[in-house]
Amino acid sequence: MEQTPSPVDLTRLKGILGNAKKMIDIVESNSYTKGHIDDRALSEDGVMELQNEGVSRPVQTQPQHTAADYTEQDVLNSKLPPMIKEAMIKNKIPKVSLVNSTFSLNDVSDLVEKPMRFTKTPKSTQIRETYVSNNSDMITISKSELKSLIDESIMDYMTKTFIKNLNEETIKKTINLLIKEGKINVRKK
Repeated sequence: MEQTPSPVDLTRLKGILGNAKKMIDIVESNSYTKGHIDDRALSEDGVMELQNEGVSRPVQTQPQHTAADYTEQDVLNSKLPPMIKEAMIKNKIPKVSLVNSTFSLNDVSDLVEKPMRFTKTPKSTQIRETYVSNNSDMITISKSELKSLIDESIMDYMTKTFIKNLNEETIKKTINLLIKEGKINVRKK
């Protein structure tokens, strides 16, 4: 009485999965157009509105089975809830038995994206060579220490330069102002 399912048609399955992959690529690249679906159809209340307006859901054609795998008596004698029994009697469902399938992902491996393989490259190690001669003033220093020394040297230079220029400029401006105001006279040689 149990019916064994027919083997999976791999070319059809590959076609279905391939079309699904194309659809995913279209959605991920945002290269689709909007506006083909009424937003109300996405909620139950909206569906009720559409049905009140006279819109009906498309009829899905299901394959017709010539003989049901169970009888009405089988359904009535089952321990299923009454609503399910009623639905099973009105809409005959074929009994399916699951048989071990020989299907594996290798059958559709050409549709599966291959992950990028990263080859492990050895980390480049920094080699520090130090040559010290007796009469040299060379030292070995870390980057952070070098940076702090450079910052300190720049600050010293800028401070000395600006203080000197600032002092000279201030003195010149002050003298010129005093000369203009007539508080200081210029002596002729």
